[in-house]
This record gives sequence, C-alpha cells and structure tokens, in this order.
Amino acid sequence: MGQKVNPLGFRLGITKEHQSEWFANSKDYLKYVVEDSFIRQTITGRLQGILDVKIKRLPIINKIIVIVRTGNPDDIEKVFKQTTVNKKKSSQLFRDYLEKEIKLYRSKLNKLKDSNYFPETELNLKLEIRPIQKAFCEASFIAEFVVEQLEKKIPFRRALNETFFKIDGREKKIIRKYKNFILPKELDGVKVQISGRLNGAEIARVAGRREGRIPLQTLQANLDYVYKTAKTTYGILGIKVWVVKKV
Repeated sequence: MGQKVNPLGFRLGITKEHQSEWFANSKDYLKYVVEDSFIRQTITGRLQGILDVKIKRLPIINKIIVIVRTGNPDDIEKVFKQTTVNKKKSSQLFRDYLEKEIKLYRSKLNKLKDSNYFPETELNLKLEIRPIQKAFCEASFIAEFVVEQLEKKIPFRRALNETFFKIDGREKKIIRKYKNFILPKELDGVKVQISGRLNGAEIARVAGRREGRIPLQTLQANLDYVYKTAKTTYGILGIKVWVVKKV
C-alpha cells in the first residue's frame, strides 16, 4: 500500500498537514482552490529555491496569510531589491508585488464572469518568509537541483553524484578518497529516481540512487516526497525524490 500511493497524502493528519488551511461554503470553495493554485504559480514562477507555499485564509475579514519556505533567500533580495526611488525592504516589495498580482487576477475574473465573482474590494494580505539553512535536507530543493543539472545537458549519473555530494556537504576529494557517503545528522535516508530517455537513449528506463533507509510503509516516518519534471531536448524526464528526516 505504502509503495503505491502518494507518500504525502498517505500521511496527512499523522506527520503531514494540508498546504491550504481554510473553510468555505460550497459557493466559494472552487474559487479559493483555484486562487491558491494561482498564488503558488506566481511565487514559484518568479523565484528560485522555493520549498513550499502554505496558505491560510480568514474569509470573514478577507485575510490571506501566505507562508513561504525558501532555501535561497538571496534570490528574494536579488529580484525585489531596493532602489533609490523605492527604499522599501525586499520582503515588503515582494508582498506588494503579490498583492498586485492577486488583485489583477480577481479583476480579470470579475470581468470574465460579468459579475462580482470576487465581491471583496479590499485585500488584507500577510506574507511570512521563512529561510531554511540546510536546503539540501529538503526534497523540493534536491529535486530542483537535479532538474537544473539535467536541463543543462549534464549526464544523469554525474547529476546524481553531484546531488549526493551536495547533500553530504563535505569536499568532493574527501568523499572520493574514502569512498563513503555520510548523510547529514538530520536525515535517515535519501532516494533520487530519474525516469525517461536518459542521456538520449532510444528506450526509456529508470535509474536512481539511494542512501539510508526509506520506510514507505511506516506512517510515523517523517517522509518528504516531491515529483518534478525536467524538459530536455530528448523529451521530458521525471524526477522523484524521497527524504526521510529523523523524528
């Protein structure tokens, strides 16, 4: 059972929580689900190193709380940097940009539906940015790194080795000299799997690497899972990453 279903959905309510937390009546449910998807696409499309985006809503007072976990906080500083004209902090500029995009999205929908699909006039948006120090202990960041390597036409085995060098954190020459891989103390296991036309081969296949233990059946295991795709000249490659953190 644990090997067939999505590991995150399998553990909801045990070690995992929903990425969106709010209640709504049947009339408003659909529009909030679609808007949550739009918010996530807006953030991940503009910034790199985003691990996850959690959204909380208080519809009574029209308040949205967006919590962004990032492994690359410098990218926020680079994209939303201060200017001589605008001296706001990068986090405030990021919030203003997101608020503007949401309002634009709502106004377009109102025109399209020819009604007050979003009757709310004011938007109370709160943005929290939570930088993560050890980003290579997060499945999302590992998967994004593998995608980046494969899209640069780096051979998949070298991409896998580079990924595990980054996870280890020591110098490459030390790892190669002693031929041993050491997981960070926060992790119990890591598995990376790549599928598709690897290195442009005619027949698609699956390859990967695993270090440590990956208990898919154990519901109490703090297991993180991510699936991403890499667009290469030979077609799309699927990347799956499992990370088990110590409880």
